[in-house]
Amino acid sequence: MAIEIMKDGAAVAAPDTPALVTVAKAADVLGVTEATVYRMVRNGEIPAVKVRRVWRVNLTEFVARGGSL
Repeated sequence: MAIEIMKDGAAVAAPDTPALVTVAKAADVLGVTEATVYRMVRNGEIPAVKVRRVWRVNLTEFVARGGSL
């Protein structure tokens, strides 16, 4: 579930929006190194998209598919 920031600064859950996080954040959440996350992305083990030159990991889809380490 992604977080949207409203005009007043409050954060609300947006259920239809995937939680795209940085590789560093994904590594922290999963308890692995950034290199491991990059390997998982490369091998198709974890869904990710490249936004300009930066990878964003879709943790929502990963968890929904039963992803675990």
